[in-house]
Amino acid sequence: MSKDKLKIYKFVTNGTQSMILNQIRNHAPISRTTIVSNTNLTHAAVSRSVAVLLKNDIVKESPLSDEKGPRRKRGLILNPEYGCCLAVGYTAFGLEGVIVDTAYQALVTSERKVPLNSMTQEQVIQQIKNFTEELRQKIPPNHTDCIGLAVIDPGIIDIENGVSLFSSTLNDWKNVPVKDILENHFNLPVMLFNNSNATITAIDRLENPTLSPNLMYVQYGRGIGSSLKLEGKYIFGHADLAGELGHIRVTAEPVPCHCGGIGCLEAMAALPALARNTSRMLLDNSVSSLKGTENLSGIDVLKAAAEGDRLATHVVEEAYTYLGQVVASVVNVVNPELLIFDHLVGLAGKNCVETLIRSLRKDIMEPHAKTLQIRISEQESHLNAMGGAFAILDYCLEK
Repeated sequence: MSKDKLKIYKFVTNGTQSMILNQIRNHAPISRTTIVSNTNLTHAAVSRSVAVLLKNDIVKESPLSDEKGPRRKRGLILNPEYGCCLAVGYTAFGLEGVIVDTAYQALVTSERKVPLNSMTQEQVIQQIKNFTEELRQKIPPNHTDCIGLAVIDPGIIDIENGVSLFSSTLNDWKNVPVKDILENHFNLPVMLFNNSNATITAIDRLENPTLSPNLMYVQYGRGIGSSLKLEGKYIFGHADLAGELGHIRVTAEPVPCHCGGIGCLEAMAALPALARNTSRMLLDNSVSSLKGTENLSGIDVLKAAAEGDRLATHVVEEAYTYLGQVVASVVNVVNPELLIFDHLVGLAGKNCVETLIRSLRKDIMEPHAKTLQIRISEQESHLNAMGGAFAILDYCLEK
């Protein structure tokens, strides 16, 4: 395939091809007849477009279950060797990367633990460059045609210009022209996403097997955010700023937040808040298995709560009560069918999760509560990177 320099290559030339590729992505292997049934396209239109996609090696055929019968059918799948996509995500804790083929399958995963939140802007940029170069060297020989690089930023971004405007989790990270910096360095087309953009795309592909059109995902870690899919469309907001769940005010207590506000959910319930509140209580000679722990982290608190530590359980349950209240308010507004929490939420154990669910259900309107499915994500790593790669591939499949 040929690509214009620094421009993401589109796999399709018209809407019919796009509809067909989306059907193949969601239901592969899928027959031409099923595509006709699902889309109301004519048999002739499907046959013509499939012939073009096969000729261009964008799709392949594989046997369906009746391949040995008198009316053998062939199922259509995306060609995994048509190309690949790189994706790199960074947070306060380090970097994660993936190489994904054009059938949405991860070929390579990589990670590096490094405290980016304590580095200067120039140092963070150099870490991203070095990590991305190492990832690029791992592209398999049969996937050498690289479509582009997805970069997932932990803060607020200007997606059109590829600029990271602000991050509450990186200390020296404002107005960074990420797209231009990395395109000039790697000579690859770059698309910049934030956590909300990327995670909802990954969760939708990996944890929404029924393809529910109404999905909410709650990100939990050093920050707190949310991602939405409503009526089959990802919701990113007017300036791609939707999802800042962590900056809803939940208390009048004068607890400062990195966003400049006071009493935000993130300041009261995110991982740093768990560590801060636990450390303060330990100074009062409270009894806890965490006493004497060096460099106490929020993860330490979650794990101690799961093991029955009373102090840790108290801290986590207070945080989860705030979290449940805020999420309930959003559920009442947008009415998702499926609500998924970040896997880190589950580290606190069954009792704390039950506290979260009680807080959530207490404030959800009854009609919403009756239909809402609630789950803890099973995806423990590389979620942002996977979502960024999937987002680029989705872009390639759209007219």
